[in-house]
Amino acid sequence: MKAQDTEDRYLDAYMQMPEKARKLYTDYGDMMEILPAHRGKTAKKLGVSVHVVKQVLDFVSLWGGPGNQQLQALLATGKAALPANVHLVIPDAHFSRKDRANNFLRARRLGQHIGRVWTQCMKKGQYLRVVCLGDWWDMYSLNSFERGKAGFSEENVAEDLATGEAALALMLDAMEVQANCSVVEPDTVSFHFTAGNHELRLDKAKQNNDTAPMVKNLRSHRQIVEDLGWGYHDYMVAADVDGVAYAHCLPSGVMGKPIGGSGAARTLLNTHMVSCVVGHSHLYDMVLRTDAFGGRRFALVAGCYAKSTGHLWWRGITILNGVRNGCLERGHAAVTVEDMKDVVGF
Repeated sequence: MKAQDTEDRYLDAYMQMPEKARKLYTDYGDMMEILPAHRGKTAKKLGVSVHVVKQVLDFVSLWGGPGNQQLQALLATGKAALPANVHLVIPDAHFSRKDRANNFLRARRLGQHIGRVWTQCMKKGQYLRVVCLGDWWDMYSLNSFERGKAGFSEENVAEDLATGEAALALMLDAMEVQANCSVVEPDTVSFHFTAGNHELRLDKAKQNNDTAPMVKNLRSHRQIVEDLGWGYHDYMVAADVDGVAYAHCLPSGVMGKPIGGSGAARTLLNTHMVSCVVGHSHLYDMVLRTDAFGGRRFALVAGCYAKSTGHLWWRGITILNGVRNGCLERGHAAVTVEDMKDVVGF
């Protein structure tokens, strides 16, 4: 590979990291290359998340420190323009052990559609961000009305966990097969998972005196997701992906209640004052506003990817084309489940 190509790939990879990760790499990357860093202690000491520390450590292991790469000199050339990325948003999917026949179909269809989008991104030189807004798992066994039944057991909870894990792994496999990973470069896509209230059920069960002994040995959703290569973000904590705040839901104020109701997208943008994307309600709503510098800020309530039981629900995924520094430079596509069936053939 030519030195010029290596420099361009390095700068592209550097600029793909969030701003906090770039700063951490610039300030401490050379030290991290020499001395092994403990993720948790480093995150606490520097006031960043463990996920940011992991991103920087992974980057250092691949590229080395900024001194070795002469980062500042390369940045001074002006070549490190941040690519306008494509975001593919997966809203609440609610994979349930009570719907096994439909799970395989939904996961495979979704993976194949993502694979097609990924391939198109590569052709256009864009990076793809796949963001799951949580409630991927239904965790039916941990419903408040299920926990009190005689049939409630650790096996039910474990089966719920396995159902969502199998669906997530199947989706990733179908995506890679569709995109033909021997051709598509794997570092051109990243995965982000924001925990939903249904994933939160397991966290609460592990903290509850009555249920903790039964579920304490089960893996957490974070462990499952991270083992599959995703970044995991806690419930109602915004994940910064190219300047857009992603979460299952975001608070309306100091009481911490999720923003919802009529005009939820407008309320999100007015309250949090950055571009936002949430799920939770299973409804679809989007608003676009142009700021003083011409940037298009937006807020999206993304519907769901669940089996429909409500006539108000919108079912599908959303593709945001050209996201840069929290603004939407091009456009967006709301792809319904029916549209996906037409594209992938089932």
